[in-house]
Amino acid sequence: MIKNLHESYISHITRYVGIGLISGSVVHAGTLGGSSTKYIVLILMGIVMFAIGTLIEHKNEKLKELLGYLFISVIVSIGTGMVSGATQHYVDKPSVGAILLSVGLLVSYISFTWRDYSAQLNTKRVIVAILAAVVLWFGLGIINSILPEREHAVDHHSIN
Repeated sequence: MIKNLHESYISHITRYVGIGLISGSVVHAGTLGGSSTKYIVLILMGIVMFAIGTLIEHKNEKLKELLGYLFISVIVSIGTGMVSGATQHYVDKPSVGAILLSVGLLVSYISFTWRDYSAQLNTKRVIVAILAAVVLWFGLGIINSILPEREHAVDHHSIN
């Protein structure tokens, strides 16, 4: 644990802004469209920020162990970002939201379990998680038929 206020804050802000960039870019690529290069750059920036914050937080750990932890933490943050972004913009583009929510929950659950509860990660748990994601996706598909996609997804650029 970091005892220095400034290091702790920098670690916190870079990790959470990084996750925000990831979640915003993942969902907006599907709901707003536009340049995929822009979203890829923002996702990479988010990953770098998240990695920097994690490295600051765990600076006293061995590099080899830290790199493994960092890798899986980035996967957790991408899955979490998918869930966050899909939740915020589900009604804008339900078909994209359904995929992001289902896949994001699956990715974040499995990677979180692998990182923090590796002894509990087994084939049965992975199969159940996959089945739950598929059921969620189909269930959201039913809701999607009730909630048609908007003609124009939310446009953050038109907000004055």
